[in-house]
Amino acid sequence: MKRSKVNRTPLFVGLGVAALALAGGGFWLQQDAAKASRKQAQVAADVPAVPKGRVQLLRKSLADARYLALDEVRRTEAGVQVRVLVIGRSATSLEGGTAMMSQAKTIDCARHRVLDRTVGYFDVDGGLVSSKTLYAGRVGRPADSDEAEVGVICDGAKPDTGQVFAGFRAAQREAQALPDGYEKLAAARPQDPDAWAWLCTAGARGRWRDHTQGDCDRAVKLNPASSALRLDRAFLSMMVGRGSAARADFETVLAQDPANAAALFGRGLLSALGGDKAASRIDRGKALDIDPLIPNWIQTTYGLRIGQEYKAR
Repeated sequence: MKRSKVNRTPLFVGLGVAALALAGGGFWLQQDAAKASRKQAQVAADVPAVPKGRVQLLRKSLADARYLALDEVRRTEAGVQVRVLVIGRSATSLEGGTAMMSQAKTIDCARHRVLDRTVGYFDVDGGLVSSKTLYAGRVGRPADSDEAEVGVICDGAKPDTGQVFAGFRAAQREAQALPDGYEKLAAARPQDPDAWAWLCTAGARGRWRDHTQGDCDRAVKLNPASSALRLDRAFLSMMVGRGSAARADFETVLAQDPANAAALFGRGLLSALGGDKAASRIDRGKALDIDPLIPNWIQTTYGLRIGQEYKAR
């Protein structure tokens, strides 16, 4: 009896298609794995750092102050890359007894979601203490209510004051209490512009010591371009009766920035103290046009009592 032949062609074709499918699936799996590996490598290379340029105050609370690094905002296909700086009210008030936190993140404005990258915790000198690599999946996570940067970047929301500081050190002097014993640290660093600047600001704004005037003289010498330090020294000089020195600093600030409301108002107060009421009204009026709240800021910042008659034009 003649045996019939079995046609195995369909089987071979099926096996070939299956092999191709498996090979294709393996290729895409490899591609996904390679992409994931590259992504993790990029995240790992995103070294935590404090901002190098200007920072804008977003909000201030009893516990900390939050800033956006203006010079590190980058718009990409994935969203807007930003760096956020959080400064604790004390030098040990953040996680692990640290002074500052810096976080890199990407904001997806279309969906109001955040893709976390890295976060670093720093001491008072900006030295890295610890860091974390964060991950919230491919689509990110919903924005938290305290992430004021999302509203500012995506919705055009206004920050608390809009104050912009020339670097994290200037923001730190404004937001953080001077650590105990900092005088000894500054003395050990006679040429450190940031250490003496902080010592001057703290002294002018309430943490007085016998050497505060000298601290401010050294701070201004080491930071000749800082209008903020000249203002600190000017108001300090006014409070201790050195009117001519105060006026010289106000004039220097106004030569650099004619619309500096604090310097205009301060010069107006000096004119009033010297009996020139007309000049006082002119300067104070200009200052109030620029910033109606400037008398309150001066009062709160330097502890000066400003009568109601001087707050009016």
